Amino acid sequence: MQVLGGLDRGLYHGEIISQASDLSWFTTGSLAIDGTTLLQQNLTIVLDSGTANIVGPTAQIRSLFEALGIQAVEQNLPGCTTVLFGYYPCNSPPAIGFQLGAGNPIFNIEPSAFVQASNGGNNCTATVTGIDIGFPGGLWIVGQSWFQGKYVDFDADNRSVGVALLRNDTVVGAAMPSPKATSG
Repeated sequence: MQVLGGLDRGLYHGEIISQASDLSWFTTGSLAIDGTTLLQQNLTIVLDSGTANIVGPTAQIRSLFEALGIQAVEQNLPGCTTVLFGYYPCNSPPAIGFQLGAGNPIFNIEPSAFVQASNGGNNCTATVTGIDIGFPGGLWIVGQSWFQGKYVDFDADNRSVGVALLRNDTVVGAAMPSPKATSG
């Protein structure tokens, strides 16, 4: 569901965590694992409700997969350079999330949204994919799989983007406390 023209405070609980953005919805943030550890910081992120999954620079995705023990497989697809896919046991999706700005809560990908495809035999394809798209410094495109369970406010008047948990959200740990940083 999309609400156009203003906030619908009845759809979320808690406060909306806002971060400055331009009107292309580019912002900065960090990638977190295990709910508290910032694996990568100062990322350029665009929130895109028209993208189904999450796409990041191949080297950063490879580092993420290594940190989580996710099997990385490179494929050359028509029209793309190398695409990096990750495979993990369906019954244990990892905790991966994004923090918009510094010091804000981490909003995790809901476990049910982490699966892009179920391949049988307890093997799933992760919703996170590595593709180098030629953006200076790398770009993360954060799409619908991350949006699930969240209220996302694209505020053109204040040039900001905000996030809160949807009301009646049953996912425990979708938003986590402020994280601790790691080197790297």
